[in-house]
Amino acid sequence: MKMVMDSLSMHPGTFYRYFEDKDDLYCLLIRNVTQKRAAYFNNSNEDSLFQFFLTGLFGNVMAL
Repeated sequence: MKMVMDSLSMHPGTFYRYFEDKDDLYCLLIRNVTQKRAAYFNNSNEDSLFQFFLTGLFGNVMAL
């Protein structure tokens, strides 16, 4: 945690004002990523899901 806070120029007191420990931060990050992915998939149709997977495999296929 010291390396992370040093790279962010963050005082430990600032970190611990918002998080109990590094596990608390980790859980928040995982929850945010999971929610964003769920929202993406819930708002997508079959064609855009196909496009999403192609983009992950081959980069931007729309430019082809």
